[in-house]
Amino acid sequence: MGLLIIHGVIALLLVGMGIIIKHFGGESLIAGYNTASKEAQDYMRAKGIGRFIGDYLYLLAAIIILGSIGYSFDLNYSITISWILFIIVTILMVIKAQKFTPQK
Repeated sequence: MGLLIIHGVIALLLVGMGIIIKHFGGESLIAGYNTASKEAQDYMRAKGIGRFIGDYLYLLAAIIILGSIGYSFDLNYSITISWILFIIVTILMVIKAQKFTPQK
């Protein structure tokens, strides 16, 4: 039961951060955004980095929730699978986020 609560809190944090970044202009929460020049920040915002990161945070939350649902139905391996998938999606997100970097 404690594991499900922890996963629920993690999912809520991810969704909350996704909402802030995607809908309320919280791009400053993205690593490296604040250290970029004003022109680079404008470029990233125009390309839609907030929407991109927000959507991926929703996806990560869904992965955690699905793993927890599987665990509640006695599919004990679902937690492991969800965390492996979480890591893979995070790596893909970092790679795909490179398209928001202005070309020098």
